[in-house]
Amino acid sequence: MILVILWFLLAALPLHALERRLPNGALIVVEPRPLTETAAVRLVIGGGNLDVSAPPAAARLHAAMLLRGTHEKDGFALARAGEELGGRLSAVSRPLAQVVSITVPAENAESAMRLVAETFLNPRLDPADLEKEKSLLAGTLATERDQPSTHRRDEVVHAVFAGHPLDRLALPTDAQVRLVQIEAVRLFQRGRLAGGRLALLVVGRVDPERVAALAAELLGAVPAGNLPTPSAIERPVLPNPNPLAADVSRRISKRTTQAELTIALATSGLADAERPAYALLAHVLGGFQERLYLEIREKRGWAYSIEAGGEDYPGAGLFEVTTGAKKEKLVDIEKIVRSELQRLADAPVTPDELTRAVRYLKTSEARRDATNAGRAGVLTEELLAGSPRRTYEERIALLESVTPAQIQTLARRLFAGKHLAVVTMY
Repeated sequence: MILVILWFLLAALPLHALERRLPNGALIVVEPRPLTETAAVRLVIGGGNLDVSAPPAAARLHAAMLLRGTHEKDGFALARAGEELGGRLSAVSRPLAQVVSITVPAENAESAMRLVAETFLNPRLDPADLEKEKSLLAGTLATERDQPSTHRRDEVVHAVFAGHPLDRLALPTDAQVRLVQIEAVRLFQRGRLAGGRLALLVVGRVDPERVAALAAELLGAVPAGNLPTPSAIERPVLPNPNPLAADVSRRISKRTTQAELTIALATSGLADAERPAYALLAHVLGGFQERLYLEIREKRGWAYSIEAGGEDYPGAGLFEVTTGAKKEKLVDIEKIVRSELQRLADAPVTPDELTRAVRYLKTSEARRDATNAGRAGVLTEELLAGSPRRTYEERIALLESVTPAQIQTLARRLFAGKHLAVVTMY
């Protein structure tokens, strides 16, 4: 058993990663894991749903259109090509970027890179396909809105970020989807064809130099864009959101068996050095058997779940606490949440709380690095945050170095004297 565990640990250990910036600004990151049997390939394209130069639904539709086919392959042939390599080709649009990805047996890594590059560089973007994708996206969004929580979440975003680009974190409306025309999608594609917007990430059993050479061949002819900072790609950098001038209270009326409450506020974004403390703060506040859970569920039996955390983007972010309870208890729960936010700013967390939070997050980080696809996801997050690429051991060392005083300092900056948006749904 011990030998098996050691083998899995060794299999997940990367050798020295290769990082190379092409003359046009495209970034190549290759992390070899020679004892694994797969390779994860991700093309990260800076500029996603938060790109205000495009209509609100254009990024989502563009990502879907990439899978509708290239100049050489129709959508069926494109999907079949991925399956013949042993993987499934995907393209998604996120707030800061789009990602075209596939994970395949290691011997097919180079073919997978060619397929990913072809998918992005040579899409056919046919008007008839767009009409199909608009109908599909409208249906998907309608299904999401069948969930009452979707309306509560969108109202939180509108309450906190009115007039700010992060208002796009709310789902686009059906009308916004229907208004997107093919020229807007094609214009979005042309805007992505800039070396500074691109990063090709490959993790797994590969030869780094061979992969880097092929990546240069595939992406080297893309025109140069704005040269990004060394550890990032060109993607939206958001203005600092205006803090709420007063507390905001809104209610969503939806038929549901469980009333819900979210308490939220905008943040001005996090410095790289603050992110470990931020993750620990969120766990101390909203983790299983931690402060809010004990106060609201264990002591009073009011709610079955409590979540605390947020969104963090360059220049702006959101922190929120969400729970579900009987509507008669929501006012009292709000008072408890406000009190705990203030307590985090007024006094350091206890050593026991910090120890538990570090242990929990260490496990989470280990799970993220356990597979090549998971590790590629970590690299993508670091890239979009503008953070240095870090190993699991380096990330854990940062968590273990956080002090109670640092968490208090961060909580004071985020929460002290700030007005809150309170959104209820019942």
